[in-house]
Amino acid sequence: MLKINKYEFDYPIKIRVSPENRIKIQKILFKNNCKWIFNEKKVITAYIDFIFIALNGYMSYLTKIDEDEFINAKGIEVSENIFLKKTLKSLIEGD
Repeated sequence: MLKINKYEFDYPIKIRVSPENRIKIQKILFKNNCKWIFNEKKVITAYIDFIFIALNGYMSYLTKIDEDEFINAKGIEVSENIFLKKTLKSLIEGD
């Protein structure tokens, strides 16, 4: 499971997501108590190319047009492949 400190707001995690994995990644995040900044756990099927996860569990997103903003944003960029592999591993191992 993802370990998120609900009281931290700085230094988000950012993930560049592909169309093939954007829904899968959102569902994993929702299962780990994350939700959109507008307080919903609704899968957005289009237009998401970048996801930010604040340490308090709130998420936001950007589209391809805003790639420069994604690149320049603070935070740790996690590749979607590593995110998916680590999540799968933690689910199997029970972390």
